[in-house]
Amino acid sequence: MSNEEDLRKKLTEVFQKYIEYQDDFNNNKLNFLNMIEYQNKIEKDKQIYLSSILNSVSNAYNKTDLSMSILKKVEELQLEIKEKETHNKQLLTEIERLKSEKQDITDQLTEIRKNNYYIQKRETLLRLTSSVHPKAANIFLGEGNSELLDKFHSENESQNVILAIDIRRSTDLMLNANSSEDFASFITGLCEGLKQIVIANFGVFDKFTGDGILAYFPLFYSGGDAVERSCITAQLCHDFYSVYYKEKRNKFKINLKTGLGIGIDYGAAKLVRINEQPTIVGVPVVYACRLSNAPSGHTYLNQPAFQLIKDKNMKINEIEVDIKSQGTVMVYDLIDLDIIKLREPDWFFESQDIN
Repeated sequence: MSNEEDLRKKLTEVFQKYIEYQDDFNNNKLNFLNMIEYQNKIEKDKQIYLSSILNSVSNAYNKTDLSMSILKKVEELQLEIKEKETHNKQLLTEIERLKSEKQDITDQLTEIRKNNYYIQKRETLLRLTSSVHPKAANIFLGEGNSELLDKFHSENESQNVILAIDIRRSTDLMLNANSSEDFASFITGLCEGLKQIVIANFGVFDKFTGDGILAYFPLFYSGGDAVERSCITAQLCHDFYSVYYKEKRNKFKINLKTGLGIGIDYGAAKLVRINEQPTIVGVPVVYACRLSNAPSGHTYLNQPAFQLIKDKNMKINEIEVDIKSQGTVMVYDLIDLDIIKLREPDWFFESQDIN
């Protein structure tokens, strides 16, 4: 073979490889662009959802996600409570008069106890209706007995998934706020947004803890997928915080790198009254709160919660962390999950459409 033919052959091979490279590059580029387009669509859908949460925060105190019929029932209960309180004041005045006349006050004291019991039950009901899904509130405020409401009032323990959220570097945020009013507005709106996400995913909002929130997902209320629901809730809360903090950066002197630390545990817990307010207590509450010391943007699951979702389509890393009074323990860092539509709990179909 002549040098000229040899050179021509090599050039042909090089050109052919170049054509193949170009085809591969174009295909990869197309795949890459399709992937970017798909991710952008997911991000757009997420932004739409989170924007709806932001909108709900702006008028949350108008309870726009409750129907007028529920609002009317709430107002009626508030009026009944006020009437009982007024009656108690009248009874106390009557007791003072009777005591000065050294007459029996047993009947008045009995009536006050009955009124106080009534007020306590109604205040607990009102607080619960503002902490659950509107359809559950509709059931609770309806006439007649509710098996679901009875379970909330039960003194027995039940199986719950506990979700504890800690606002990381909350002290630094407070110190760097433009004013105390700006920080209060930021925290109030943030916690209301987190509350709305919990409620929308069939969780129960328990309370604001000072630098975060506590929520729980009873199996009798949230359904058999309670752990998955809590994980989805956690992911949405992380996403919401990112969007919300970006929206409110003008309330701070500097932009801190901050986020949410979230802990999830599962086990037996019960509702008790502390300082006249119902709250969830139990071992999983303790561990969920300790795990909420996770770094910003991370969700840690304890072993009992992980056991219920280990076969689900989620990306989870095993890591070691130090927990107060326990030393080094193994927990599960939720990296990613497919946000899927879960079936509504059975009670959801007991109530007719609110609107």
